[in-house]
Amino acid sequence: VLFRSCLGSWVIGLIDTKVGTRNAMLISNILMIISGVLMMTTNLVCVLIGIACMAFFMGAGSNFNVSASMEFWGLPNFSSVFSLVSPVANLISAFGPMVLAVIYAATGTYVIAFGLVVVMGIVGVILVLMLKKENVTNKTEKMLAAQGGTPGADFQA
Repeated sequence: VLFRSCLGSWVIGLIDTKVGTRNAMLISNILMIISGVLMMTTNLVCVLIGIACMAFFMGAGSNFNVSASMEFWGLPNFSSVFSLVSPVANLISAFGPMVLAVIYAATGTYVIAFGLVVVMGIVGVILVLMLKKENVTNKTEKMLAAQGGTPGADFQA
């Protein structure tokens, strides 16, 4: 699983640089949905493919803290955005497996737990589709301009 996570981080990272962060996040969330669906089955081959998809998703997730902060908010805002995005993403990553384990312990079945993975993947797709670079960047720049500042005025290289 560790190898697949590393491979997922690398492959999705390549996709991120070639087709953009938003598209890479969509692909990653689709992998999460596929993983949840496959892991709800009792077929060993499907479960193994589902584990590989989940490992790819988990490996790719660590890329998006940096790339989304940079692509959607830009270099001038990177440090302030990343300082919020990274801890939130790490908390979600830390509690995700625990939530699945608690659901399994409470229900005695993984079907409900991986059904939640599917639902969260669908929510992720919807949120990514709503995220548009021009909406985030333009709103930040307009807000700074209205306050008399310019984007990146406090940034020093």
